[in-house]
Amino acid sequence: MKILAVFLTIAVIVVGVVIFKSSRAKPLIVYDDQEITRYVAPTIEPRVEPKPTSTLSQKAVQVIRATYNIEDGLSPSRFKVKAGVPVRLEVKAIVDGLGCMGSITIPELTDEVYGFEKDVTNVFEVTPPSPGEYVITCAMGIPHGVIIAE
Repeated sequence: MKILAVFLTIAVIVVGVVIFKSSRAKPLIVYDDQEITRYVAPTIEPRVEPKPTSTLSQKAVQVIRATYNIEDGLSPSRFKVKAGVPVRLEVKAIVDGLGCMGSITIPELTDEVYGFEKDVTNVFEVTPPSPGEYVITCAMGIPHGVIIAE
């Protein structure tokens, strides 16, 4: 039974890595009204600076910072914030991301997904609407950490 569990775990990781790597700029053929055009699938790009989302002063934003590396993942991984107040999560990658754990998103608060690139800081600007826990995950939904809104 243990062997089966180990095998399935390895299989899930391999499939995740293959899916993640195959989604990066792979050319596809798209048929559009009898005309063939080339299409390049979108890639997950790191984001250095976000676009301003509101006219709130810098003091009104809760800034939380973390780092990412392969050994420890997201560090720290738990953040306490006030619900209803904008949050700026800044995650600096110490190393390049690898596989699905090399990406980050907060699915309950944003549709944005970023890949980790060494020495690049990914920035999320979100507002937890109500008290609760908002999980920080990879693109496949595996938890990296949690934002706890009180």
